[in-house]
Amino acid sequence: MKKILPFILCNLLALASFAQIGINTDSPSPAAALEIKSSYNNKNYGGLLIPTVDATERDKISDKATTADGGMLIYYVEGNTRCLQIYDGINGSWADVYCMPTNYAPTASNVFISGIIEDTQTLTANYTYSDIENDAEGATTFEWFIADDAQGTNTTSLGVTTTATYTLQTADVSKFIFVRVTPVASAGEFIGSPVDSPLRGPIKAAGGVASDLFISEYVEGSSNNKIIEIANFTGQDVNLSEYHLRIFRQKGNLTGPISLTSNTIIDGDVFVMANNANVLATGEVDTQTGSLNFNGDDSVLLYYEPLGGTETLIDIIGPDSLINPGNDNPIFAQNVTLRRKLGFGPSTTYDDNDFDSFAEDDASGIGSHTY
Repeated sequence: MKKILPFILCNLLALASFAQIGINTDSPSPAAALEIKSSYNNKNYGGLLIPTVDATERDKISDKATTADGGMLIYYVEGNTRCLQIYDGINGSWADVYCMPTNYAPTASNVFISGIIEDTQTLTANYTYSDIENDAEGATTFEWFIADDAQGTNTTSLGVTTTATYTLQTADVSKFIFVRVTPVASAGEFIGSPVDSPLRGPIKAAGGVASDLFISEYVEGSSNNKIIEIANFTGQDVNLSEYHLRIFRQKGNLTGPISLTSNTIIDGDVFVMANNANVLATGEVDTQTGSLNFNGDDSVLLYYEPLGGTETLIDIIGPDSLINPGNDNPIFAQNVTLRRKLGFGPSTTYDDNDFDSFAEDDASGIGSHTY
């Protein structure tokens, strides 16, 4: 005891000799009686944890509090109530500084548009509604937009509704469309944050034909079972000598042109190209080449290049990494068959919602296509 007492006295005298006290700092602000740093030497981060009390415990503090205790802080937790409170010494009561929300807003996720992107066709906004407190969904709102291109240029609202469908109009033809879903709960915190779907388009005229050839089926099968089917629904026969494929591999590696031969593909028919070691749907294959060799992270691109003209991208399966060269493609379609849905034609923007997905080595749809 004789040794401990002098130690305590020395420390008290040391504290008394300073106007300020610092925790995790050797140089507290001269304007502060107490300064607390969140860390010391960039280690041991921490916050200020004040007493957490319920109603009974808070009342016991009130019984002892005086006017001089005004400004005392507590974290009050009782049932669903969670509030930072301060003591009002004059009125002898507690005032809320901030209270945590007792109910959370609903959320919308996985927002996308389904339906044929064509004049007179009805589109549907698909989404997943969720609410932490399981509050039932109320009158969720949908705002449809059209734009000039896939980047959203000149976006225009088509109005807000509580109906999850929209019927395409003649004025929408050649535009792109997306929907904004704002989830609404029937109780509690009612309105959540709006979420936009990806853009879809371009919107076709009703009963129209495809603007160009397009990749109607993609088979990324086991081993060398690689097949690409190209469809013609342009309303006329097309000579394939002006078309070729390229494969975009990783970090800007775009392969040389893969010729589609000089065959003519009649309107409503398909042309099938496969790897020369492919063993699937061989009776439907029109030509084979070792150059058709891709994996689930390699984009396949279809180009049009007239004699003496400029090469133009008209269709793509996979991310357009040409926009951001030097980066790896994600694995978007590995060990899978993709078949273009009815009504979907060429697009230079890949959207997996335009395709139906089938199991590895499923080539049952190769050789024909319905547009």
